[in-house]
Amino acid sequence: MHMGLTVKGKLFEVSDVFAFLEENVGHVNNFLGLVFGYLRKTLKSTPVSQTCGFVDGRILMRLVDPSQQITFDNGTCESFQWFEKEGAPKCPFVTRCGAYAKTRPHMDPLTLLPKMP
Repeated sequence: MHMGLTVKGKLFEVSDVFAFLEENVGHVNNFLGLVFGYLRKTLKSTPVSQTCGFVDGRILMRLVDPSQQITFDNGTCESFQWFEKEGAPKCPFVTRCGAYAKTRPHMDPLTLLPKMP
């Protein structure tokens, strides 16, 4: 019961708090779905830089299209320019990253990994 709230002239009272919460969680999720669905439609299809990780204090970046669903594999890699260099720290995801594979389709990412003795 809440002494400061009224519904239809009566004090606000919840007899089954778990049922009340379950019902309202659904309403909140539906509301959020509508809001973010609308906001997603307003996004421009212009690629933007996005941080996708860190390695040895360096930021890993890729370009993604915000109007599309963002997954681990979409976009194009921007960081290959430094992590492909000799002696530079390597991206820990290079062998399974779709963004890198799209950016450097003719590069074998296994050649970037350290050689085993």
